[in-house]
Amino acid sequence: MKSKVITFLLFVLFSFSAASTEKELDENLQYFKEIYTQANAQYEYEKELGLDIDTVVSEIKQSYLDQCKLDEPINSDVLVTCYGTVLEKVQKVPNNHFAVYNQNHFYGAKYWLWNYSLVVFEKRNDDYYCIQPGFTKIKKCGKYTGDISNLFKLPDNEGKGKELYRFGILDENWIEEGIVSVDGNDYSVPLYGLPSHSHDESGIDVKTTDKTFYICFNNFTFSWDDANKYRELQNTLNEYLKLFDDNEYENIIVDLRGNIGGMERSFYPFMERLAAGRDYGKQRGFKKKLDSLYNGRKRYYSDYINQNFLEAMKANPGSYDRNEEEKLKKSKGFYFEQDNHDYYDFDCNFKGKLIILMNYCTASAAELFITESYMFDNVILLGSNSMGCFDFGGKLVYKLPNSNISIELCSDSYKEMKFTQENPHWHGDYKGFYPDYWVTDYALLKTLVYLTSDRKLKRALKGV
Repeated sequence: MKSKVITFLLFVLFSFSAASTEKELDENLQYFKEIYTQANAQYEYEKELGLDIDTVVSEIKQSYLDQCKLDEPINSDVLVTCYGTVLEKVQKVPNNHFAVYNQNHFYGAKYWLWNYSLVVFEKRNDDYYCIQPGFTKIKKCGKYTGDISNLFKLPDNEGKGKELYRFGILDENWIEEGIVSVDGNDYSVPLYGLPSHSHDESGIDVKTTDKTFYICFNNFTFSWDDANKYRELQNTLNEYLKLFDDNEYENIIVDLRGNIGGMERSFYPFMERLAAGRDYGKQRGFKKKLDSLYNGRKRYYSDYINQNFLEAMKANPGSYDRNEEEKLKKSKGFYFEQDNHDYYDFDCNFKGKLIILMNYCTASAAELFITESYMFDNVILLGSNSMGCFDFGGKLVYKLPNSNISIELCSDSYKEMKFTQENPHWHGDYKGFYPDYWVTDYALLKTLVYLTSDRKLKRALKGV
């Protein structure tokens, strides 16, 4: 009799535990569904392309149940893996801002990496001939017979009017070798990758010559969680900008390598000074020009987004916007606003070369800087492709209940913004902006000297 009672109690305990765990799992999945559909600018496009959110939730749950028992507490490591693997499979729009993670696992942030070789070809008419075999058995003057998309344009640093291309491969991973086809024969060649140029903290660096102004932005967050540091960096930038009042530079070099983004307001004073100087009337025209560039941009609002934005502004003094705060407090329901500005004609003050350095760690607001820079007449992109974090923006982080899992979603959509979509350098989220010239770090300074005709840069930018 005693044995039957114990068995019954264990059964009741198991049933209660299983019911409790399943309830917590369902709460987790329900919250995920709500924020994915109500706090995610990407969802509208994915739904149009056939994403069924109920099927997604069902697949995540089934994947979890295939690996874990309901009589045990929720396993965060397994659950985050279920989210990550299912979403990687079903998501219709590659958005580099999207991520789901806990302290041990991360899913998201996929992007193309440029794996380059030392093999260089020259274009003659419609064919490409090897001029630099790069320590391989490839014959000099051999005709390239491979995929043209694996040839990346280089600057003609010798000024001989040649059109040069380096063999390489864009891939989701760093790869050690590739196959080059020359004269119908395949050759294995070593491939190399660019360093990350990651920055531990916000910072600005400026170097100048008589002809050239170089500025490096580590990022555009400007330490927004520290009000004093944020103001200090803004003041530092304003001091650097005074150089524009006394000098007429022929070249501006903006180094965005490793700049993972932040907020537009961090670089706004710099862009405004280039475009309008200290003329307040022209500064108003510059603002109208920016408004017109955002034609097609959508900003989403919902209770989830609004509350998250308010908390973010409260926690980060650098991101505080009083007008936005009042707007969020008054808004109700789920809706979006769309900018509908006609293009505004604006003649920028700076007429020289605006050269932007970038790589696969150039992302988000740094890509927004590149977008806005095309209001100038002579923009040159150097380096490798950027990360591709721009079709969607306004990233916010949400905590999924009953687990230690976070999910990042965007509240803004730039996908239909005409000015971006018409830029031939933009290839969309995941691929990013492609440069005019694909330049490795060892060739960068030589290229800058050539493009600016400024030999003093050899010393001023040594080691950059």
